[in-house]
Amino acid sequence: MVRSATRRVEEELREMPQKVSPEDSALKDFVEKVRARIVIMGVGGAGSNTVTRLNAIGVDSVETVAANTDAQHLLTSISDKKFLLGKELCGGNGSGGDPHIGEEAARESMDELEEYLRGTDILFIMAGLGGGTGTGASPVIAEVGKRVGAVVVSVVTLPFSAEGTKKKEIAMKGLAKLAESSDTIVVVNNDRILD
Repeated sequence: MVRSATRRVEEELREMPQKVSPEDSALKDFVEKVRARIVIMGVGGAGSNTVTRLNAIGVDSVETVAANTDAQHLLTSISDKKFLLGKELCGGNGSGGDPHIGEEAARESMDELEEYLRGTDILFIMAGLGGGTGTGASPVIAEVGKRVGAVVVSVVTLPFSAEGTKKKEIAMKGLAKLAESSDTIVVVNNDRILD
């Protein structure tokens, strides 16, 4: 409701005759030059779902990217750009929950990722930890982000306690690796969501 009212006001403002001064033109040029390039990249199934949800509610002035080893899941993702990680290694069939495969898949795709991320000022990485692609590929993508000079902010979820200790251990190892390449990490514990 608020979003539709905001859009309506924006449309009305665009329809109003505008007096454009030389200062306005210079100001517009300045804003274009200093505008930061912000990329939100969802990695793995949970990360891609997050990016799809962000696109559904509407995000402006950012680029959204879904990166996954699972081609079928990637087809259902809604984003500005999609990366099928590890085409040779995984063949579009996912990482099988193995973070080592997720990591190698991202390493296979590093050149493509680096080319796309070049010129990015802020990279947000969204991922669920405890599985294969999100856990394994996210630290590699964070490395690429740092290499191109971006500020890297990782937003990750930890598994529910009911998912078992093995998944939690995998998540914690992945979190430690991700911390090495991220400027900031926001950790969401799924158990807290239920509280």
